[in-house]
Amino acid sequence: MGETIYNLIQPPPPVQTHNNLHVSNFAKRSVQFNTVKRYAHRTFGEPLDKIRKDPKDPLKAHERTPDLPPRPRTTSHGNETLNKPPVPIREEIPPIVDAPERNFIRENIKEAPETTVLKPEKKKTWYTEKSEYGQTPRYLDNVKREFMAETAYWDGVRESLLPEDNETRCRLLTEEERLKILEGLKMNLTENKKKYGSLSFGQDHMSFRKRKEGMENEAKQLEEDIKLFSRQNVYITEN
Repeated sequence: MGETIYNLIQPPPPVQTHNNLHVSNFAKRSVQFNTVKRYAHRTFGEPLDKIRKDPKDPLKAHERTPDLPPRPRTTSHGNETLNKPPVPIREEIPPIVDAPERNFIRENIKEAPETTVLKPEKKKTWYTEKSEYGQTPRYLDNVKREFMAETAYWDGVRESLLPEDNETRCRLLTEEERLKILEGLKMNLTENKKKYGSLSFGQDHMSFRKRKEGMENEAKQLEEDIKLFSRQNVYITEN
């Protein structure tokens, strides 16, 4: 038999055979033990239909159960469409039918003329043949117009922030003036570094910290000024 799901069911366990029960020697003797059951069947009494007094003929399972008709198979409410046939028992294994061999290539060749194309091919278009090829897109014109408007707005804002004194003018420093100012800045920076290097490191109070921070800020500003006046062209404002 081929592979089937019914072979996955585990076989029943083997029947275990037990040895003969132990028989007491007292059973062979002619000794009678008379016991009195004073309260036997006190509430219900003995069964009316049948009483088994012989221990070799006990009452068997379901012997007193009446024969009822088979219970009809019902489905719960809402599951009427899920009514499936009962699961076959183990002895009713359905026969296994081998699937017929099919030539799918030959079948596809026969069915190809009757099939419809789900996604028809689109006509190939060349962008160089379109009417708008080589022209500026419309959205770029809108962006350019917005940029010009924003530039004009900020130019007006800058002009409104300028001082009203029209006599303020800017002029270019001569080379002699620029070098003279640059030399003075370098001398001030050298003197600042000299004073900063002569500070005592053992002191640690508020006035000493403020003095030290002031010298550091002054040196930083002097370095920025030196970098500015080291350029070729320096302009200054005059009233």
